[in-house]
Amino acid sequence: MYALKSNNIPIITLVDNPRLSFNMDWVFPDTEEGIDAALAKGAKTLWANTILFDAHPLNYMNLEKILSLLATLHQKCKIPHAILIGNTTCNGAYELNSITLDTLYKNNIRLPAVVKPIRGRRSQGVKKVNTMEQLKEHAKNLLSSGAVIDGQREEITVTVMPPGMYDINFKIKRFNHHDGIAPYSDICSPEKQFALFEINMKPNMTGSGRPGRNMHSSLSCISAHGIGWTYPDLLRATLCQAWPIKKFIKKI
Repeated sequence: MYALKSNNIPIITLVDNPRLSFNMDWVFPDTEEGIDAALAKGAKTLWANTILFDAHPLNYMNLEKILSLLATLHQKCKIPHAILIGNTTCNGAYELNSITLDTLYKNNIRLPAVVKPIRGRRSQGVKKVNTMEQLKEHAKNLLSSGAVIDGQREEITVTVMPPGMYDINFKIKRFNHHDGIAPYSDICSPEKQFALFEINMKPNMTGSGRPGRNMHSSLSCISAHGIGWTYPDLLRATLCQAWPIKKFIKKI
């Protein structure tokens, strides 16, 4: 929001004069009340840092445009070296209690591995496991919350840049992982420059700009730098992708 405001793009914030060091001054809560407050202040386009799952209040709001991702378009593709883990074998999943090292080997998975929910926000619920005991313990904890689990050797995602006269497939690797995983929060902030290494995508659009956040660049932001864009350039291009939510909102 600070980057948009600094580049003369009209924005609406929770408070009229947001303080630079207070994150929550710049955003509205991801609740029905928070969305109503944004609309009451004149918001026409909402930038949602979430997937529009069925019960999300944005599915029922009367607004013009939104930047987000429909849950129906957010589907996991079948990938090699990964298995689904569940409490039962429903939908092709492996039952947690029946998984052995042989199960992993037959699916070309070797420990250490990554266990993650099929759907979630960023690295939330994602954990590197070094042993079968750790794998089952973390999977059990996730399943108790109703999640469907994906066990794989590496966490791989893809950044999609808008069409243009450039290579959109920049390869990114983040250093300073926390226990083998890119942290969900600022628990292990980057201290050095990133290196181009692997294809990745971050749902959020964090970027440097606001004082105190000069090194807070998401992997998508780093990809934008790779094609010569600044962070504001990326935000402007993303804003152009906003779509009318009235085509998709649920009927009450």
